[in-house]
Amino acid sequence: MSKKRILFFIQNAVGGAERMTINIAKLLPASDWDITVCKVSMPFIIQNGRIDDFIPKEFKLTNIYWSGQISFIRQLYRVISKFRPDVVFSSVMPYNQRILLLQPFFKRIKFIVRNDNYLYTINNLKRFFLKYTYKNANTIIAQTDEMKDEFIRLGLSDNKIKVLHNFIDEELIINKANELSPFPKDSAVRFVSVGRIAHQKGFDILIKAFKKVVNEIQDSKLYIIGSFEGGDQSVYHELMDLIIQFNLKDKVIFTGYTENPYKYIKNASVYVLSSRYEGLPNVLIESQFLKIPSAATSCIPIISRMVKDGINGYLANNEDPDSLAKAMINASKLNHIDSIYKPSKKEDFINLFY
Repeated sequence: MSKKRILFFIQNAVGGAERMTINIAKLLPASDWDITVCKVSMPFIIQNGRIDDFIPKEFKLTNIYWSGQISFIRQLYRVISKFRPDVVFSSVMPYNQRILLLQPFFKRIKFIVRNDNYLYTINNLKRFFLKYTYKNANTIIAQTDEMKDEFIRLGLSDNKIKVLHNFIDEELIINKANELSPFPKDSAVRFVSVGRIAHQKGFDILIKAFKKVVNEIQDSKLYIIGSFEGGDQSVYHELMDLIIQFNLKDKVIFTGYTENPYKYIKNASVYVLSSRYEGLPNVLIESQFLKIPSAATSCIPIISRMVKDGINGYLANNEDPDSLAKAMINASKLNHIDSIYKPSKKEDFINLFY
């Protein structure tokens, strides 16, 4: 019996959507599936990390480039025609919509899209376009019940929307977390936050909160782990200005991109999520798996179901440095915790593709 062919589209970056796409691809049995990963790159822009570090060597790779709308759609058409997949999968809203525009030309192919963010984060015109294109999907994966509700209010069919919470690649995380600690052996209280340098991630809020934390816990340090070379330079400069203004130069450490954030998280006192909005934050899930207390902004409803005050961390109000500082200080007093997050079963993802 011949293998089925599947084509995964990913952004050439290391974010939650890209990591989850690779994790899902790794679930599919090699005996049943011929897997190709198509990386989408932005010419002349330094990419956010190396997604290649996470792609299994046995997967086939191909590349296309975003160089204008018409050219991009033509490239999508050509790569789908070339690999003749049985299933196409994408997990980033702007790519999902353009790929689904092509569904009428490939009627025999199953199109599965996973939504990486909430619809309230995009404008009315983009929501209209999303409604028009998402109707072409065979299956739409929503990360939370609230995300599914947004789709239904938009007019999409309930029976094609599947709510699947992110699962955890436990073996990968444990192996990487057990590598040598990057921290010196001392008594410092260490706060760690992971994400690309972007306005969405709220690192400005975090630095303002950390200034207040230092007043309470003098022997503390903040590690921000993520790429800024290809990100918004104005955001990075704003953060550096805050660090200088608050005299935190020796307290806040930007590590840049690393393919192993888990050794930082495992040896941290607290993991901090300071985001203004998220889809479903993988790193918060993974930090809880590593039993590290969380201080997290209530930026989306599911966060309040993942973090319980005094049990596995503390919640903070969105856009509120004072509230986040209080959550960080309180979380630093907790010992290792147990996660209360319930991931979807891996079989729930696998079954979508058959």
